[in-house]
Amino acid sequence: MDVIHDKNNQEFKVQLDKSSSDKAYLTYELKGDTIDFQHTYVPSKYRGQGIAEQLVLKAMNYVESESSIKKINPSCSYVAKFLSLAPQYARYLAK
Repeated sequence: MDVIHDKNNQEFKVQLDKSSSDKAYLTYELKGDTIDFQHTYVPSKYRGQGIAEQLVLKAMNYVESESSIKKINPSCSYVAKFLSLAPQYARYLAK
């Protein structure tokens, strides 16, 4: 699965079907040293295939590669749940 980071539109996305506009995405907003993950969306016919998890994993790789990002605000409920089960990222959670 090819997850693309579109910095200009502040999203991680996956094109799901070449013949249609179906895409899954995770949107974010970067404010100073904090990244706010706002919304994860996967079209209903693609759910249950681990696509949302792949989006979040790519986003977390980005967070870890960017020394300027110090905190995560998981406004998105999916990201919040993911982070609650992934203690290796606890140091980033905004308090």
